[in-house]
Amino acid sequence: MEQNYEFFFTAYSENSKKYLVFLAKYSTIVMDFLMYFNCGLSCVGLFLNVFHMFILTRKSMRTSSVNILLVGIAVSDIINLMYNIYHDLPLLLKRYIIPTKGYYLGWFNKFIDSFQAMSRIVSPWLGVVMALTWLLIVYFPLNSKFDKLTEPLFAFISIVLFLFFSLITGGRGIFNLSISATGTWTPKESCGYLTNYTEPEYGLVLSEWALVDITSFLAYLNATFKNLPAVILPFLTIVLISGIKKAQTRRKKLHAGNEDSSKDNTTQLVTIMTVFLVISESTVAMTVLLQALVIGFSTDRTFLLFSRYIITNFYTIFNLLITINSTVHCIICMRLSSQYKQCVMKCFPCIQSKRNEQRIVSTGGKELIQTVSVSPHSVSALPSPIIKTTAV
Repeated sequence: MEQNYEFFFTAYSENSKKYLVFLAKYSTIVMDFLMYFNCGLSCVGLFLNVFHMFILTRKSMRTSSVNILLVGIAVSDIINLMYNIYHDLPLLLKRYIIPTKGYYLGWFNKFIDSFQAMSRIVSPWLGVVMALTWLLIVYFPLNSKFDKLTEPLFAFISIVLFLFFSLITGGRGIFNLSISATGTWTPKESCGYLTNYTEPEYGLVLSEWALVDITSFLAYLNATFKNLPAVILPFLTIVLISGIKKAQTRRKKLHAGNEDSSKDNTTQLVTIMTVFLVISESTVAMTVLLQALVIGFSTDRTFLLFSRYIITNFYTIFNLLITINSTVHCIICMRLSSQYKQCVMKCFPCIQSKRNEQRIVSTGGKELIQTVSVSPHSVSALPSPIIKTTAV
């Protein structure tokens, strides 16, 4: 059924109404397309993140706090991507021939909504910890006190701490919400049910024992805790990039060459992941803030309904950036971390075999075929490749 957009703009002139209806209509079309795209991308991202977590949990990778924090982020991303698929797929398939708000499904939704809310809090905060940790290491490379920040124990403590905070704020629905009948479900005629067949619909309501004041306080705390990384991360990104440039300048003065390339790669990895977090979290946070301002200051009920409708559409659009951010973590690690690549090749030897390449080199009018063999056990410290040359 097509939405009657003109209902929102009865108080406006015909000229203004025409442009506003155009904006509302096509923002909805874009939102519907992006919902399909987001669901498909979530499936791809889910596969990549399962592979990503498999690699990060190998024994050779569990040696630094950055890798352990990446495991925590990967778990949060997997939960968020599974939620996207679970939430969007029924809407896209339009399967309304079964009740969508049953009693047991209500309990399941209660937990999955809470876990998704917790993951949306934990993931950016672990990104903040990772960026802050590496910022201190970059700015104070000779201070041995900060070496403890690179140990896995520090990452485990950080993950447990933010899981606890997210359980209180984002996961509060597990404790203060209960399932109650909210309406009646009536199937369409095409579903094949008996005439006048109905079922009760169930939804989440505030529990009788839940204190309203505490619930309101936790809601404000959740909004603050959820959006604070969007304020902190841009600052950390700027300072971290500045620190990288200063470190590179110092290295050039000391003629250090490539002796610290592994640390450089880790610094680049943390910086790029922080930039992606800034882009995804800041846009969503600005949308939430805009919605709060509209609700707080708007007195026109019709304009309020339209504003919330448009802002919801833009929230869906910007939520796609979070899915993209969750999807690219595996690619970033594969591109920048030599330790990650070595672990992948160790787990999947078939990839290592492809590293034996044949290159055709033109020298002095003759073409030579060079076969470069690289030992899988000496990737990081190979003095020079073994080159077999054959004249053609």
